[in-house]
Amino acid sequence: MELKERFRSFLPIVVDVETGGTEPDRHALLELCVVVPERQEDELVVRKVGIHNWNVTPYDASAVETGSLEVSGIDLSREDRISIPEEQAMRECFQTVRKAIRRHGCTRAIATGHNAHFDLAVMKAAAKRHGIKRDPFHPFSVLDTVSLSAVAYGHTVLSVACERAEIAFDCDRAHSARYDATVTAKLFCRLVNSSSYSRSGLP
Repeated sequence: MELKERFRSFLPIVVDVETGGTEPDRHALLELCVVVPERQEDELVVRKVGIHNWNVTPYDASAVETGSLEVSGIDLSREDRISIPEEQAMRECFQTVRKAIRRHGCTRAIATGHNAHFDLAVMKAAAKRHGIKRDPFHPFSVLDTVSLSAVAYGHTVLSVACERAEIAFDCDRAHSARYDATVTAKLFCRLVNSSSYSRSGLP
């Protein structure tokens, strides 16, 4: 079954952001990663080529909380931290997603992730700041692996859900957008692949 058939013409794009706090309209976007799952022998898989990430320079007047940096381990003063302006990161991200939508014959993307509503809110706030109109994501619907994991594995914490799904999870690498998006994508693929869903007999 093609992705466009599996998710009602929506393309699941796994998203993770690292930010300077919990308020999308005020706190800086620091890291962004999107993962495009692929079909392989009728299963959903994660390939390295489908992982796209950006280090982001905090926009002017944005807030960055020390506590958030302590959790993520991001050091904004590191000389080897290569980052780009937020507007550039968002435009490149949306362009990447639009290409994936066209390639799979889908109509739009649906943000997928662990607490995906937050990731979507951060992206929408960043796009609004820079007047970016061509947002490829559904404006409010998401596929949230927190809820899916609670149903399938009886737990909402990402590391525990991965453990129960027999997916390796390295706590020392957690809270990097690239790492969290990648393991979340693997978890989402495991959830989809273990589903008994079939379109047989459906309208």
